[in-house]
Amino acid sequence: MPLVNNYQPIIKPLTTKKMNEVAAIVACAENGVIGFENKIPWYVPADYAYFRRVTINHVIILGRKNYESIGHALPKRVNIVVTRDENYKKDDIIVENSIEKAIEHAKSISTETIFIIGGAEIYNLSYPLLTKLYYTEIHANVKGDTFFIPKDWNDWVLESEEFHAKDEKNMYDYTFKIYNRKK
Repeated sequence: MPLVNNYQPIIKPLTTKKMNEVAAIVACAENGVIGFENKIPWYVPADYAYFRRVTINHVIILGRKNYESIGHALPKRVNIVVTRDENYKKDDIIVENSIEKAIEHAKSISTETIFIIGGAEIYNLSYPLLTKLYYTEIHANVKGDTFFIPKDWNDWVLESEEFHAKDEKNMYDYTFKIYNRKK
């Protein structure tokens, strides 16, 4: 581009819209368990508080079974529920029929991080699309029927970790970890 009055023109992009990160947030026992009979098989309220703090005012994506086990939309979040049932409707949620459509819808609503909050099938479907992983490791081996096991830990770089010892409120030691997918 030619100089104009001895100044190089500044070319700005047409948009400066931030790209969404797609992050999973999951609490997982050392043996990979995330659930048993549609419930979380431990009591660690500090993790519930962490989950709330991280996901508040964001778009969350969850599966129908997970939504029904909670019993209602999570407040102060846009809730997008993924289900194969094309007739599924609830007043407090947005319904999509694929993880790709759910993520596309979430991106049309917000430029902030989009959180995948489970269950297991939704984690598996979204895994190739994840850029970040908020992973609470519960330091226990518990009985379960639902699992989260990353396909390859070599895909991830640990950004931070914060260990907490069990106490009178939290029944197990636990560690908050944040991973970024290698580029």
